[in-house]
Amino acid sequence: MSTSKAAMLQAAVLKIASQSGSGLDLAQVSGQKAVVEKLPEGTIKEGERVLVVGATESIAFSAASQIGAEGFLLLLEEEKEKLTPIRESLGTLEAQIGYANWALEVTELDDYQTNSAYLADYLSEHPVQEAAGYRDLQEALREQREQAPFVASESIDVVILDTVTNRLKHDRVRAAIAEAFRVLRRGGRVVLLSLLADESGLPLDLPALPNGPRMQNVPLETEIVALLDEAGFYGMRYPWRAELPTQVVQGIELRSFVVQAYKGKQGVCLDQGHAVMYRGPWKEVLDDDGHRYVRGERVAVCEKTYGILMREPYQDQLIGLPCYQPVPLGQAPLFDCNTPQLRDPHVTKGKKSVFEQGSGGDCCAPSTDGGGCC
Repeated sequence: MSTSKAAMLQAAVLKIASQSGSGLDLAQVSGQKAVVEKLPEGTIKEGERVLVVGATESIAFSAASQIGAEGFLLLLEEEKEKLTPIRESLGTLEAQIGYANWALEVTELDDYQTNSAYLADYLSEHPVQEAAGYRDLQEALREQREQAPFVASESIDVVILDTVTNRLKHDRVRAAIAEAFRVLRRGGRVVLLSLLADESGLPLDLPALPNGPRMQNVPLETEIVALLDEAGFYGMRYPWRAELPTQVVQGIELRSFVVQAYKGKQGVCLDQGHAVMYRGPWKEVLDDDGHRYVRGERVAVCEKTYGILMREPYQDQLIGLPCYQPVPLGQAPLFDCNTPQLRDPHVTKGKKSVFEQGSGGDCCAPSTDGGGCC
């Protein structure tokens, strides 16, 4: 069958399922990409420290294959039996490459602070049999999480949540995304492998995921971005979308997506005189903080935003225009991020100081939570 005829047949089947409100399982359709079987190329760079939560065997193997000899991979799963096939698969990889720079641990999918081994040891020495014992346990765990979290804050380059957003209920999904933000270093990124729904109205009794566990939650295609934004991430994008939905439930399509976002926009905004120019092809674009970039215009940005825009995922879309004689950060004025403005070329060339061109409002002063407006 030709490609065009196959596409027409697929469209017809999906139309019938959608209009009839019936169910359809396409996860096992031969030759079709309905599920994420391996990480997209470039998801992990060699030498990075990677955390995979809720890993399936194929994703674990894919991640371990990409970290290289200098990287490290930590895999977390709350169901112990799911780690057995992963260990066997990684054992095969170890025989091929000659090293094993990974670890597999059992823990909650939304808590990377609690040390399961510490908890087990504590309970063996202090069995909880009454309310006072429970309070002592909670206090001991609080101290452990604060003083020696299982996964240290800002210690990971890439966090991959493998269908975690589908295996947990909504509040726990929020907690998992917040934990991903906590453990990521500044400049790190989170990658979500998730089934997303194209519309609301799913029944409470959801089908099982292709890898076995029953679904507890299916975010909307737009909702997942809102959750990441709420947690403090920026630069959200959809690097991959499945050709076919994995499931059609009462006419609603559940489709596999890869969603990626970055950490590092928090902090004070200082003006060193930098600017950026949007390359196009769109007439104008907005970033996650509402900053407007018009094609061909020299947009003034703070030092922090300039650094962000010169890295992925933005660097190919904007031209950096650094100031020839930037003010040292220790002397730079605060940048008024709430009033985006065009950068005078005289500031870029050093003919005019940033102290002369209207920047320096107090909207970007450090806040109590360490955040900023950019």
